Amino acid sequence: MILPLFMLKTKVFLFVCFLSIYSPFFAFSATDQSHAMPDYYIIEEVLIKGNRHISTKNIQDMVGIYPTKVLRIPGKHIDQMIQKLWNKNFFKDIQVHYIPVSVDYAKLVVTVEELPKLRMIHWSGSLSSKEKKKIQARIKKNIPQKFIAPTTIDRIKKNIQNYLWEQGYYHHQLKIDPQYHTKDNTLTLHIHVQKKKKIKINKIDIVGNQNITDQVIKNCLLHTKEKLSWKKLRLKFWQKSILIPEKWEKDQQNIVQLYHQKGYLDTKIVKTDIQFHDQRTVNLVIHLEEGKPYFFGNIFWEGNTRYTDKYLQTLLGIQAGDIYNPEKLSHQLSMRHDGQDIRSLYMDEGYLSCQVSSYIKKKYPNHHLDVIIKVDEGKPFYIQDIHIQGNTVTHEKVIRRELHTLPFERFSKKKILRSQREILQLNLFDPAKCNVIPVPVNDQAVDLIYTVEEKPNDEIKGGLSWNGKKSFAGNLSLHLNNFAFRHFFKGKYWSPFPMGDAQKLSFALTTNTKNRHNLSIQIQEPWLYDQKYSSLGGQIHYEIFYASENKDSRCNTLGMGIQRGSRLQWPSDYLFLYYGLSYDYYHYKNYDFFTQEKYISGKAHNFPFHTKLIYNSTDYPFFPTKGAEYNLAIKMTLPYTLWGIYTDWITYQKAMFDAKHYYSLVKKLVLHLNAHAGILGNFFSPNAFLSVFENFYMGGTMGALEGQRVSGDYVTLRGYDNNYIQPKGGILYQKLGLELRYLMIKNLFPMYILGFAEAGNTWDNYTHFNGLDLYTTLGLGIKIQVPLVGNIGLDWAYGFQNQGKNLYRFHLSLGQTIR
Repeated sequence: MILPLFMLKTKVFLFVCFLSIYSPFFAFSATDQSHAMPDYYIIEEVLIKGNRHISTKNIQDMVGIYPTKVLRIPGKHIDQMIQKLWNKNFFKDIQVHYIPVSVDYAKLVVTVEELPKLRMIHWSGSLSSKEKKKIQARIKKNIPQKFIAPTTIDRIKKNIQNYLWEQGYYHHQLKIDPQYHTKDNTLTLHIHVQKKKKIKINKIDIVGNQNITDQVIKNCLLHTKEKLSWKKLRLKFWQKSILIPEKWEKDQQNIVQLYHQKGYLDTKIVKTDIQFHDQRTVNLVIHLEEGKPYFFGNIFWEGNTRYTDKYLQTLLGIQAGDIYNPEKLSHQLSMRHDGQDIRSLYMDEGYLSCQVSSYIKKKYPNHHLDVIIKVDEGKPFYIQDIHIQGNTVTHEKVIRRELHTLPFERFSKKKILRSQREILQLNLFDPAKCNVIPVPVNDQAVDLIYTVEEKPNDEIKGGLSWNGKKSFAGNLSLHLNNFAFRHFFKGKYWSPFPMGDAQKLSFALTTNTKNRHNLSIQIQEPWLYDQKYSSLGGQIHYEIFYASENKDSRCNTLGMGIQRGSRLQWPSDYLFLYYGLSYDYYHYKNYDFFTQEKYISGKAHNFPFHTKLIYNSTDYPFFPTKGAEYNLAIKMTLPYTLWGIYTDWITYQKAMFDAKHYYSLVKKLVLHLNAHAGILGNFFSPNAFLSVFENFYMGGTMGALEGQRVSGDYVTLRGYDNNYIQPKGGILYQKLGLELRYLMIKNLFPMYILGFAEAGNTWDNYTHFNGLDLYTTLGLGIKIQVPLVGNIGLDWAYGFQNQGKNLYRFHLSLGQTIR
């Protein structure tokens, strides 16, 4: 046995020596590289052979190997190069050879055989031209390259089948015949489709459910529903009652998940039957085995040192004896959108790497489950540096002053979310593109990168309405929301305006071709002298109002005002306080607003102090999904009549209150509730005459443009003409509203549709007030945010108390109305 073994070793040694001497003279391909002895060469040239449709340069770029590159042949670079070519799915054969030119140089030869390229698709059968275009678009999307392999044909067939199933053609004939053209290496696909009749779902029967009703189970079938009938009308009426096998499988999983949420962890679907009801419809039968519900037993905490078991248990909100719901448990631990979960609690304290997990410790015969919640706290992280990226117009200081995070502070998820919210409230950036990226620096420090993207925020608004009296009412305004006054006298910054400091400058012209013309200018500095949350604003306006067609009765108004503002820290830092003074001078001729006499002439002075308390905790300016807004506005003059001074100085006290709430119901669907009220009086001298310059007017959406009064506050009420509600010029008003909003488009041109109900009224005497005596309306609308124009709303509303035959009204609204 010793001699044969020695002879075998000798033969192996001689064979290895032979390969080492003659290996440079052997070509190799993707299948025989491992048999060649490796050596290093400088590539002198890369030769591409066999390509017909793909250019030589493109293949060289795919290969990624160029002259002067040093390669080990055979070696990993060659393997990687071949793998890159295969991954492109362009070729059916690839061979790589090398030709030594000298001791150090070699030529690399890549020989490829391309897959046939798709020349065209020839259709036959019963598909319409529209259906063919849809299928070809789907094929192009899922198979972007036109090189056809046998597996590609299978994918095309699968795409066509999925489309036919989605349209209800459960039974169909589909045949694909490839025709090869060897001359130019192309291929024509002959696709024959015979659709036959659509198969719809007539009825879904649930068998074995004792604890959850049929309707609740059917509601969780997102893609599978019964054929629509008036007796079975549902909210999701736009969904087709078509049997799609893949989606039917997913919906069955939804049923099991529904039971798990109710504590039935042992629930399973025993079987499902598809029974033909007739030639075009089927009945689906689901056989369930529910099992018994499980309950939470004892809950144990492990690993928590920062917070006590009792505190975490309170925040968890789950007690022993509650129905076991694994989805609720996961949300309470780490997945709540409002940030009130256990992991967010730790992240607010800087524990960025904190992980919270749960598992069942023990299962009792009475279906109670003991659960252990493990908290891996990690170490607290600190913020090392903060970077701002993406602002091309807005100056960095404008963004930084809104941040609630500071360097060297502990990392806080709550403060980061609040910072994001404040940046979005500037209304200068695209909400979909704003983000915060924490970048770890070491095991206890992170950098924060706030990324933003500018959006068009200046507005040029125009409105036009026809009042039915052979005259138009319109407005034109320019609102610059990111102005920079400090560069006003520096010509190089005018492109077209000096921008970047988030200051506001507005010009507005309102006109009615018959009786009203108004011009106003407003400015606002949100951070005076860069002091935190300290704003200063001012305005000036001039107005001409004609009360008669011959323009003999008129009133001219010149006004100005100034306002300071600041953010309060108590009781909430969502609270803002604004206060200021304004002055209006009225000069009237042949006017009848002040006494029972007509056509009097004179002048009046209005010099009130006004203050506003505003609370705003909403998340987004255009489409809020949560939070609330409150606005309490008080306006008053000195009590001249109390002092016995009855001059042309107007005396009054006025208060208005607005409340808005936003609730997210489901994804993109938001409930908006609002209420508004106002009161006007001379409470120091109740018997003194009350001027009508500050009265309330209600109706329509563009009442201020109609020119019905020289002053006052206008309250919208869709479904009625502008200023329709009687009496015109009340001293009390009340309005209630409800809206259901659905976000259709989030980016570029944000848009949502809405359904609404509103009710409101005004009263000219306190004793006449009746909170149930309201003008009511129902309607539908759409609102879109257009760059350079602002918010545009179009509403159709039905006013139940309208007079005449036409009870509905169309309304165009511009801007964001307060009330």
